[in-house]
Amino acid sequence: MANWLDKALGRQPEQAAVEQVPFALVCDCGNRLKGVRGERGRRVICKECGRAQFVLPLNPYPVTSRKFFQAEEEVAAADQDQLRVVDDGPEDNFGDDIVDQAFGKTSAGKNGAKKSPAKPGSRRNPVAIDALEARRAARPSSQKQVLIIGGVFAAVAGVMLIWGVWSHRREQAESIFKNSGEVGLAAFTNGDFSKAEANLSEAVEAADRLGLNETQSGTVRSRRWHASAATNIVDTDLIEIVTAADRMASQQWNETFASMYRDKWIVLSAPAELGSRPDEKDKRKELTTFEVKASPQQPVRLVGIEQLVPFLKGALANKEVLLAGCLQDCRKYDDGWVVTFKPGTAILWQDFESLRKLHLFPETDEPATNYFRTLVERQVAAVQAAAKTSTDANKKPD
Repeated sequence: MANWLDKALGRQPEQAAVEQVPFALVCDCGNRLKGVRGERGRRVICKECGRAQFVLPLNPYPVTSRKFFQAEEEVAAADQDQLRVVDDGPEDNFGDDIVDQAFGKTSAGKNGAKKSPAKPGSRRNPVAIDALEARRAARPSSQKQVLIIGGVFAAVAGVMLIWGVWSHRREQAESIFKNSGEVGLAAFTNGDFSKAEANLSEAVEAADRLGLNETQSGTVRSRRWHASAATNIVDTDLIEIVTAADRMASQQWNETFASMYRDKWIVLSAPAELGSRPDEKDKRKELTTFEVKASPQQPVRLVGIEQLVPFLKGALANKEVLLAGCLQDCRKYDDGWVVTFKPGTAILWQDFESLRKLHLFPETDEPATNYFRTLVERQVAAVQAAAKTSTDANKKPD
């Protein structure tokens, strides 16, 4: 095909022979269309259905061979040559074959052609195989990089998920502690002890999840036991219980205690002193007891008051106290009766108005009213002083 310069100069280019390239198309109707491609694209009309089909022209560009596969092979071959630490002399032929076999090459070469023999006396420059392998291993593959990045994202996502769950649970626990605590304390003040017990128990569970100690949640914890005692209090005192037990046989008393007194609360106010007695299960262990002096003929010792010992040895030592506890057992021994409270339930009573609502003393009896008011105020002061001492001890020095 002549260009514009040839046309301007009037040159007549030599007619190059055009290669005959046939084509074969299949029409939509199934008829096969055959012919020879031209220098330009054209349409071919189907004789059967009349539809037109487009036929591409001849490829005007020269056909070349692709070299990038061969380049990769050459680079790989060059890399393999670097890994060979051999001598082309006759004494190294055996070692050369072993290294070639180890790297997947034979004496015929990678492409099947024989290697040209080395010139006599020539030696290749040796390269450390270990150093090259170490350099290759130091470059992480793309798969390893993907795994590392994926692991990092998974770890971050896991930490964020755990933190989110922990934050949600903490916020929920804080809300329960605040709301249930307020409702429970209000119900306790109004004398609705069953409602107060339910709400304050929820608040204490939330305080445990938040990790609040006795100082931070002391009022809620103390009033929870007060509400439990007021809800499940027995209608008699400890001395009457022991007196009734003394008149029964052992088996009969066990059945009576299980049905009438176990898991019930009792409020006790009497002169008492601390002591100890051997543990029934472990004779080498001493149990702290609180001996009631109201009935010298029948000594009664209370077991399960460990949390009250700091007060009974400190500010309330050798003084009358007003305490309560949940009954767990009541047995007679050679040295008197032993009444066991459930672990953790023994409390010093710290609310005077609840005593009035429980009718533990006649409201018209002014001496009894003053007596119980004095006991409660003294115990409240002792508990507050112990809490302040504990707070000051936990503060870090400046």
